[in-house]
Amino acid sequence: MIRSEITNGEERLRIQRVDLTNYNVGNDKDKLRDVALKYMKEYRIGYPEVSLTLTYQQIADEIRLYDIVSVYFEQLDISERAEVNSVTWDALAKEFTTITIGKLPITYEHILGNVQKESERQVATLEKKSNHLFGQMNQALKLQGDDQKAALLKIGDQLGVESKNVEALQTRIDSINNQVIDVQSWINSGGSGVITAYPNWANPTELRAQSADGGYLKFNGNGLGYTGPDGILRSAIDSQGRVVAESISGGTITGVTIKGAQITADTMINIHERYYTVLSGSYGFSVSDGQGNESSITIDRIKVGGTTINGSQLYQVMKKCGVL
Repeated sequence: MIRSEITNGEERLRIQRVDLTNYNVGNDKDKLRDVALKYMKEYRIGYPEVSLTLTYQQIADEIRLYDIVSVYFEQLDISERAEVNSVTWDALAKEFTTITIGKLPITYEHILGNVQKESERQVATLEKKSNHLFGQMNQALKLQGDDQKAALLKIGDQLGVESKNVEALQTRIDSINNQVIDVQSWINSGGSGVITAYPNWANPTELRAQSADGGYLKFNGNGLGYTGPDGILRSAIDSQGRVVAESISGGTITGVTIKGAQITADTMINIHERYYTVLSGSYGFSVSDGQGNESSITIDRIKVGGTTINGSQLYQVMKKCGVL
């Protein structure tokens, strides 16, 4: 609930519910509050309506029809402008007897109109950019229910993801989307550092932009890189085709070899060569030849061809063989 800007908290509240979904607020509470405040300002929610009928004896000054007057509300300590919209003339006495003062037609400041246009512009921009991966991810996460599920599976299909585990796919896409938003916000918050040309602006061979923490972004003929305040490189793309970074987020990484101390997958790791090999967190390790022949190992069974041995059977076999 948001109070009018002229209230002091002691009034008897009259609550007005307003639907602001047309202003593209989504789940953004801060934006919803901002739009609500603009709505209250434009439609003057909480301000008193002027409607007075007075005798000429009550008015010290001479007032004519359609004059603009100021009406003071002592309890609110505000003055409202209003218009003299009718008068009563006594033909026998040849004088005005009463006047009526009413509210002026509201001159809207079009604040909400600007919000609406901005929302439409943002939606149009979102739709325009949704043909790239990060845009599709961001848009899919804003959907609900079956619409979101369909959008996530569509992204998975485009990337060649074989698993249809929507929850795992959503978790990974949400993580990537948050990383993209964080990086974009970080870059957008810059601009305070001074950009310097080396050796000079007349014939520059290198540009540097200083960051607030003392690091700097360097761009020259050999590449683009950011160096931390400790003098150690944090991310870079160089002219020899090398990319280094402390963290990389993306949709698809393609390469001849992938080397690492640890490889973690949300659903499965596939190997396609002579045999189709899958390492899955849900189904264990399996190998097949694509013609119905399959071997697999799970936590409680081993399957070789058409023979399946469960955990207890395996235990008895190993015991007889003297392994246990």
